[in-house]
Amino acid sequence: MSGDDPAEPAPVGTLRVKPTLGSTLLVIAAIGTAIVAGNVFVAARRTIGWAFATLIVAWLLSAIIDALDKWMRRGIALLVTILAVMIIGVGTWLGIMASLRAEVGHVRTSLPSAAVQLERRYEVAAQFRLAERVNSFVAEIDKRFSASAAVSKAAGTAPVYFVNGVLLLFFLGYGPRFLAGALDQISDPDRKAQFARAFSRASTRARNYVLITLAQVIVVTAVGTLAFYLLDLPAPFILGLILGTLSAVPLLGAILGGLPAVLLAAADTDKTVIATVAGLLVAVQLVEILVVRRRVDRRTVRVGPALVLIVGLIGFRLYGVGGAAYATIALVFVLALVESWPPARRRAGREPAPTAEPMPEEPAEPEPEPEPTEPEPEPEPAEPTRGEPEPAEPARGELEPAEPMRGEPEPAEPMRVQPEPEREGREPNEPQPADAGTPQVA
Repeated sequence: MSGDDPAEPAPVGTLRVKPTLGSTLLVIAAIGTAIVAGNVFVAARRTIGWAFATLIVAWLLSAIIDALDKWMRRGIALLVTILAVMIIGVGTWLGIMASLRAEVGHVRTSLPSAAVQLERRYEVAAQFRLAERVNSFVAEIDKRFSASAAVSKAAGTAPVYFVNGVLLLFFLGYGPRFLAGALDQISDPDRKAQFARAFSRASTRARNYVLITLAQVIVVTAVGTLAFYLLDLPAPFILGLILGTLSAVPLLGAILGGLPAVLLAAADTDKTVIATVAGLLVAVQLVEILVVRRRVDRRTVRVGPALVLIVGLIGFRLYGVGGAAYATIALVFVLALVESWPPARRRAGREPAPTAEPMPEEPAEPEPEPEPTEPEPEPEPAEPTRGEPEPAEPARGELEPAEPMRGEPEPAEPMRVQPEPEREGREPNEPQPADAGTPQVA
């Protein structure tokens, strides 16, 4: 092919799907299973909701049990926690319901009349159909918190509370074992340890967020109730409870929760009342944004207002006030788990990226001690080249001087031999006969 010819297109593979009888039946079975599961959830959604709420309560109470476990046995800590929660929870619930029933009548009459007055004064309120919306809100409150509703609900939910109490004890006693068994299903030890750390971190951070938010709700409810009582607004406890409950929505919950109080204050002829209410709501919201959020978000988890409102409305639509609360708690845990996952923490700069582990250095071997050096052998005398006279051998009878070995003491110098005394009968000048092979010493 020449260079001017255009390049031939690469062959494109063709994807061919050939359905078989087994794959067709599998798709049909999956669709049927999804439909059945959806219908079962709709039919048993209340039972599933109670079980889910019991699981969340057990998760929250486990922190208290773990704290008491340091000073007493776990069984005793479990019993003490359950009894304390039952006494405090039942007493608080009865007090709240009694106050609500006593003030529902005031809300039923005061809120609609205030809405009608505002529609007469302001055209915007009439266009917004404020009176109609307030009447629907009052009807919902009367439906959920009236005396007849409380009696009918108690008659139907008494067995449910008993079953959920037993389920709560089951979760508190065997929940850690279930969690450990679920983690054991992960075969990879590194991934198992990673997920265990992320789950533990998310559980701690989400639980702290929920407990701090619960404390905030209690404080705001108390402050709002006292302020509305001093301003002589109708149903101060209900107004304070609405303010405190919606203050759990980050960044704008206090403003939303204070709208009923603003509505009642706007209908008052004294303008200082609405100014005081507006100032109180702004102050509560600023404290929540500048003080609480800054400290809580750093130590727990950051939760935006949009997700809280959406999930809370869905939970309220399905299960009422309790559904909104438990759905929000579940959302907080999911967000904490996402933030605690190592990739998310690395993107946020909270955890360094993993680096290759350096190879362990082998311990340096000790240097061997220097061995005593042996004396180098003396070089042998070179053979005389041809033409050079060979060294004369020592004469017979003469001793060759022995070379001292290295490291041995040199031989002492030969002692001078004294002449023997002359024997009798020998001439003084007669030489002494020498033995054969014995050198004569001068």
